[in-house]
Amino acid sequence: MLRMLTTTRVRVLEVVAVQCLSWILKYVPGQVGSVANKLVWAHGRGISKSLVAITFVYENAFLLTASIVPSVAILLASLGSQIFVDNATSLLLPLLVLIPFVVIANPRWFHWIVSQLIRRTLKREVPAEYFLSSRQGLLLQLEFFVPRALNGIGFLFVGASVLDLAPNTWLPLASAYVLAGAIGILAFFVPSGLGVREAVIVLIASQYMPTAQAVVLALLSRLFATAADALVAALYGILRLIDRKKGLSPQ
Repeated sequence: MLRMLTTTRVRVLEVVAVQCLSWILKYVPGQVGSVANKLVWAHGRGISKSLVAITFVYENAFLLTASIVPSVAILLASLGSQIFVDNATSLLLPLLVLIPFVVIANPRWFHWIVSQLIRRTLKREVPAEYFLSSRQGLLLQLEFFVPRALNGIGFLFVGASVLDLAPNTWLPLASAYVLAGAIGILAFFVPSGLGVREAVIVLIASQYMPTAQAVVLALLSRLFATAADALVAALYGILRLIDRKKGLSPQ
């Protein structure tokens, strides 16, 4: 996104390091640490803080859309008759989760929404060139589906290591994990969605297995996710060390 929206040269390793630290700082409630880290980096690199704040909004919008839309559609197809009694509700919910797609696909609407946020937080106007075109937004949105799919597959591997998962549960369980992650992000004041994500996993997974097994699966997934976060922190440390050895300016 930065390369699409700014002429300032940014190095891949530097940006990866910034992203790693922001990911770890998600444990600070409200994502304050994540966005603050990127704004501080932008200031040091001479990049507009408004632009970086906009990319942060884009990132979360793409992440949530890629998590919620396919997950809800799959779970409605799998569990709709069990969870929703009213057929009208079952038909309405998939339409509602498509709203983020429509907003992001329309630069004018998204420009207006983000402009309101920037004006309230940074007290400045936002140039139109700070926003992605419809084509760029669609391309990036599609790219965000890839890591969501990998997350779901990873969750299945974790579950299969301790439980006997029937093939017909693979898709909905993977969707449950991805959806739980999105709901954890939406719980702004809970560090890394702690407890919220696990509750969603138990709620959905218990439709396919005994509740006790669902609880074990949720706790195990949290353990592996925390270990993965530790690896991200280690990667950040390695990248910063490489940066210093090359004599590059600090973040």
